Amino acid sequence: MLTADQGIVLAEHLLWCRFTKIQQLIFHYAWDEKSYREIAKLTNHTEGYIKNAAAELWHMLSQALHTKVTKQNFTIVLNRYFCSTIPSVPAFQKTYAIHPSYATATLLKPSPLQYAEAK
Repeated sequence: MLTADQGIVLAEHLLWCRFTKIQQLIFHYAWDEKSYREIAKLTNHTEGYIKNAAAELWHMLSQALHTKVTKQNFTIVLNRYFCSTIPSVPAFQKTYAIHPSYATATLLKPSPLQYAEAK
């Protein structure tokens, strides 16, 4: 089972892009089953802004994975993809490490200091 950080790495790898700070925060909080209202309060954004940003994120993942991805199923979809296509974590880490654009990627875990930066 993937952690939120591993899920972000996998999702960024699938999309060939790095998530914005707000996308990372949404991903982490949604992974922890926070509501959009809770995520909005934690990040000091409106609920509408969070819903729109999340919808874009789920849409991008849906296109990359050729299956409908939502807040309710994204952890299941990513774990299923990981288990079916990547035989072992070390192999994934090796693949991840050789991509120059990802080798220096910094994964952000939500913290109080990042809330203000996420705007």
